[in-house]
Amino acid sequence: MDNLMSEQRIEGIIIPSNWDENGLITGVSIYTSDEKEYLVQPSRLSKELLNHVHHMVEVSGKILQGLDESLLIIVSSYRKITEPSEVT
Repeated sequence: MDNLMSEQRIEGIIIPSNWDENGLITGVSIYTSDEKEYLVQPSRLSKELLNHVHHMVEVSGKILQGLDESLLIIVSSYRKITEPSEVT
């Protein structure tokens, strides 16, 4: 990862991004309305976000952009905006 930016705020839905060998979710991303996906850096807060998959959240943190244009967010705080979305 490269290109450290200042603290930013994004809003989006929490989606699974990584699973263990038993199919349990071990990592999440934030998918925003402008179709960007921010991989959440593993941390204490990212473990909390595992409990809010499919919820809309507002997340604050530092965003890094990789050479491959991937985005990573180091979460400093979050707040839940809605209950889980209906998945059909």
